[in-house]
Amino acid sequence: IADHAESRRPRDGGDPLAKVHTTVAPNLIANSIFESGLNDWNVSTTLSQSITESSSFAGTRALSIDTDVSGTLSQTIDLAAQGIDLATVDASLLDVLASIRLRTVSETASTLRMEVLFRGADTSTIEEVVVDAAASNDRWYRVGQRLPIPAGTRSIVFQVVSDGAATEGTIELVDDAYLAVVADQYAPESGYRAGVADDHEVVSGPRLYLRS
Repeated sequence: IADHAESRRPRDGGDPLAKVHTTVAPNLIANSIFESGLNDWNVSTTLSQSITESSSFAGTRALSIDTDVSGTLSQTIDLAAQGIDLATVDASLLDVLASIRLRTVSETASTLRMEVLFRGADTSTIEEVVVDAAASNDRWYRVGQRLPIPAGTRSIVFQVVSDGAATEGTIELVDDAYLAVVADQYAPESGYRAGVADDHEVVSGPRLYLRS
């Protein structure tokens, strides 16, 4: 109706990357804030890295990476081992929320990127998604994406990649890695309700999803 606005709080208007409560979907990344150093992470031999306590987003530590050297940091998530129903995966009814916090030490743009690889039972890659970092040194940036899990996926590789493209001596910080599996119909509320259990359970009524 012209000149009249609905006063009720809109539903499902929150950040699509908002973390969900652990009772809804746990973070499947182990040692996600590097409090245990590099335990649980697969680190390529070429990656120039160290644990720092000078700056962190969550906890007291972060990972410092020299990005003028190439290398990767990754974890592989076995969906069945994590209790994810494979029939629901194969029905294309699940999404993954994947993100990480990045910050550069100097006034340079980030050259790190986050990659999510969906692999089949034979470990072949079904789909690979690359998310370039748009980060600098003024704050911690969240880099991530919400992605549909392709049918046939049996494991997900979450990795941070340095291709060595930065100028010599460039240091970037990594923290707060996150990967959670949610129903494809889930959309977070705006404000404080985003990601809580009650928010996740609100699924009644018609919905329209626009995805690129």
